[in-house]
Amino acid sequence: MPPELRDEVFEWLSRARNDIYGADVLSSVDPPAPGIACYLCQQAVEKAFKAFLVWRQTPFRRTHDLEYVLDLCAGIEGDFEKLRGATKVLNPCAAQFRYPGRHPDPAPERAREALRLARETLAFVLERLPEELSS
Repeated sequence: MPPELRDEVFEWLSRARNDIYGADVLSSVDPPAPGIACYLCQQAVEKAFKAFLVWRQTPFRRTHDLEYVLDLCAGIEGDFEKLRGATKVLNPCAAQFRYPGRHPDPAPERAREALRLARETLAFVLERLPEELSS
């Protein structure tokens, strides 16, 4: 694998992990910030999917649409379909809680669920990458 490709995969994964870390912190503080935590979980999943696509050298358009990115991943490896439910839960978090007047902040329980889904999705993606990329 060319070093620049490996570096790009690492960067996507590093940012996904940072988003999960941020969501965890924001879910744990008092008072919690569940809206931003949900957004960061959506972002983490998006970046994990894009890391997989970069590794498989599959181009993707610039988007926050998890279903689109999941479709690309599932086109390469059908097991990604197992993540369809998680993407349906997390996809609205890209914008739903970020702007006033649209939706009230979610309950802290929703942020915890989003965090669980993001962690599980990242683990799923890491299992499909070579060990040298997933550590």
